[in-house]
Amino acid sequence: MYPDYEEFKRLSKEGKMVSISLEIDGDIETPISLFNKLCKEKKAFLLEGVEGGSRWGRYSYIGRNPFIEIIAYDHNITIIKDDEIINRRGDALLILQEIMDEYKMVSIEGMDNFIGGAVGFIGYDLIKNICGIENINKDSIRTPDLHLLITKDIIIYDHLKQKIKIVTNVKIENSLKEIYEQGLIKLQSIKKEIIETKVSLEKDTEATFEEIKYTSNETKENFMENVLKATEQLR
Repeated sequence: MYPDYEEFKRLSKEGKMVSISLEIDGDIETPISLFNKLCKEKKAFLLEGVEGGSRWGRYSYIGRNPFIEIIAYDHNITIIKDDEIINRRGDALLILQEIMDEYKMVSIEGMDNFIGGAVGFIGYDLIKNICGIENINKDSIRTPDLHLLITKDIIIYDHLKQKIKIVTNVKIENSLKEIYEQGLIKLQSIKKEIIETKVSLEKDTEATFEEIKYTSNETKENFMENVLKATEQLR
């Protein structure tokens, strides 16, 4: 278990979020089995690391239990903090930076891999806001320009050492002793889930699909013309 309470008190003076961690053996687990055991809810992620651009990374990261969700469409930003919904208008990246500053993670010696932060995607269309590009194309599919989760719990799978590091991030508040003890209880609860939960990778239900009706948002002629224009511009 790291840190102990005295070290936790010291670290609490350096930021607004402190990580408490517990390491267990993971030789009979995989990132997929851990995700199936721990992430029954929709808002969770499995983040794989890559080294050198092509080599499979040493660590896999599983995040669950988000306390902040950020969704942006153009300049309209929705922030979900637990059950509170806040609507703002502005630059999505600047607002994201405000949130990250508000929940600044304390850097902990010996925990140099990812222990918490914003995970999700930033869409290509966000470049319009950054560079001031006029939005002339119709948005027919209405996907967010940005959609990120900041989770309380991170599970780190070390492929090299076959170890699992369970991390819970606690917000520094008045009663340090209470939030520290709550963090320890959370770690033990996650450990119990990993050890006791049984999962089957075999499908237990038959999926049924309705026929999908669709229409193209572009004519074939216009599409072919745009391909030719793009080809010329790339030469």
